[in-house]
Amino acid sequence: MNAVTDFIKAQPEELKPIFEALRKLILNASPDIMEEIKWYVPVFSYKGLLCYLNGKKTYVHLGICKGTKLSNKQGILEGDAKVVRLIPINSVEEMNEEIIMEVLQEALLINELSESMGIKPSYRL
Repeated sequence: MNAVTDFIKAQPEELKPIFEALRKLILNASPDIMEEIKWYVPVFSYKGLLCYLNGKKTYVHLGICKGTKLSNKQGILEGDAKVVRLIPINSVEEMNEEIIMEVLQEALLINELSESMGIKPSYRL
């Protein structure tokens, strides 16, 4: 087992399936995505910070680290933070995997382009 697995096991029963489904989806977005616990939550990286999962009382936030750079053509990104955008997930049943995968693929591309252009993130989560 790893630290992310341990983290998910320690979550409230009603949130575990959401964490597990999102984790699987994120890791399926690219074989090069790395996961770790950072800032007390699961964080996923690909050529820089990609996204993170943060449990709330009744839902899980999928935080997209460079969310303000995404098109949000799907209309699911929320928040007004300087850099991060959030996707709240209330249940596995309501989770639209296809749309979330589109967002993740765009986030991967943003990280890819940022690295190839030598752009270093100037923020901290």
